[in-house]
Amino acid sequence: MAVVNIPPDGQIHILGPVPGILHVYNRGPNVSTYNLTIVHVNNWQNVNIAAGHTDSYAANGNATYIQNLAGGSTLQCLWVGLADELTPEQAGLEKAESMPGVSGH
Repeated sequence: MAVVNIPPDGQIHILGPVPGILHVYNRGPNVSTYNLTIVHVNNWQNVNIAAGHTDSYAANGNATYIQNLAGGSTLQCLWVGLADELTPEQAGLEKAESMPGVSGH
C-alpha cells in the first residue's frame, strides 16, 4: 500500500500511475481544498474535503496529479498496488460460523 502525505503548500505533486482506486483522506484539523487530475479520466477543481473524510477516485493505472491548496490540512493519498492485494486467506484471516453478539451495550 502506498501512503503519500501532501502538505497544504499549493505545489502540484505527481503521484504517477495509480492502480485501482485512489483515496484522498484529510488528516485534519481543518477543511482542505484540492485540485486533482487523473489523465484520461477527469480533472476536479477546488474540491472541499472536511477533516476526517475520504474521497475516492477510480484511477485505474492512469497518471495522477494532486495539488493541496494553501491553508488547509495535510492530505493523505492512499492506494493499493496490484502486487500488494491479498485474499483473506493470504492475510491470515480465519472464517467464523457466525457474527458475534455485542454484550454490555
